Amino acid sequence: MRVVRSRAAAVAALLLLACGGSESGSSTGGTLLIATGGDADAVLPPLVKGSVGKQVIDAVFLPIALPPDQLNVVGAEDYTPGLATSWEWAPDSLSIAFRIDPRARWHDATPVRASDVAYSLSVYRAPGVAADAVPHLVALDSITARDSLTFVAWFARRSPTQFYDLVANLIPIPEHVYGKVPVDSLPIAPATRQPVGSGKFRFARWLPAQRVEVVADTTHWLGRPSLDRVAWLVVTDPAAQAAMLVAGEADMIEIMQGPAIATVAGDTSIALVVARSLSNAYATFNLRDPAAPARPHPLFGDRSLRRALSMALDRRKMALTIFDSLGSAMSSPYPSGLGIEGAQVMPYDSSHAAALLDTLGWRDTDGDGVRQKGNRPLEFSMSGPTSGNRF
Repeated sequence: MRVVRSRAAAVAALLLLACGGSESGSSTGGTLLIATGGDADAVLPPLVKGSVGKQVIDAVFLPIALPPDQLNVVGAEDYTPGLATSWEWAPDSLSIAFRIDPRARWHDATPVRASDVAYSLSVYRAPGVAADAVPHLVALDSITARDSLTFVAWFARRSPTQFYDLVANLIPIPEHVYGKVPVDSLPIAPATRQPVGSGKFRFARWLPAQRVEVVADTTHWLGRPSLDRVAWLVVTDPAAQAAMLVAGEADMIEIMQGPAIATVAGDTSIALVVARSLSNAYATFNLRDPAAPARPHPLFGDRSLRRALSMALDRRKMALTIFDSLGSAMSSPYPSGLGIEGAQVMPYDSSHAAALLDTLGWRDTDGDGVRQKGNRPLEFSMSGPTSGNRF
């Protein structure tokens, strides 16, 4: 559930943060205030792991190429220019030559060069950086600069998603700025908190646990963005987020759940937009013994016990209680927003679950409501997030 104030008149502009701009005759200007449940973890592409940081770098840094609206990940059809204006595949599909837009500039006015892209790959792969993108770049062997405006991505093997894996996960950063810092020291370097990017927004400021701001690059070679400024306001309490929206202190909340929805539902200046999710929330069993990972877990190593516990949970009712009509029980590992049909899952059946536990020897022999096997109670611990709009 995304929530926006209609007075902001900036929802469409938000969707254009990374790649859009104002068309001739269209209105520009204004500030978009986004209330978010968590702070940015970093604002330099190789260091970002969280969603807020990702939104910030999407505004501040331009990717090599931009994906089509349908988010196709196979091949390169319908991708549009980003830093690169064109690309050419080798006959064996094991290399792609990209031509950088000669107008491309970093925010300090330094031209973007092919060497920046090659340098960026070395940063992503540095052990001290531990970039989340590295597993998605395993098929990429290397990047070389053919000349100042042409770089070649060399692949160790072909893959239907090799183009997407490259342009979605390797966001170039300027070598002349960050190459001065020892690569393994980048995560703690002050320069990484004031990023110099190439996107339609320039980084403005980051007040930890308070706000992150970006401002329009009005001289960008691809044209200025529709908004003047975007700020992410860190507000961990969902009720406080809703109150800010009603009071006009925020224009947008990306995720809204439960009672907060009722708070804003009656305000005609606020639009509630239901969006199919691109993420899942779930609990998973630890299958390995924490004390000796080579051995199966003393409880969850038993498939029948996992099955019994799963059937004892009314997941549909849980989703309804927490999300009302805005959530549903998972039927597959795929988020609902991908439109992939789920598989047949075990139904809620507490009677069958109880009988299965009895068969496994887990019984409530003393009537205290706790099942045990011999002198061992059926108990285990759970861990989960303590912040953000999660349950």
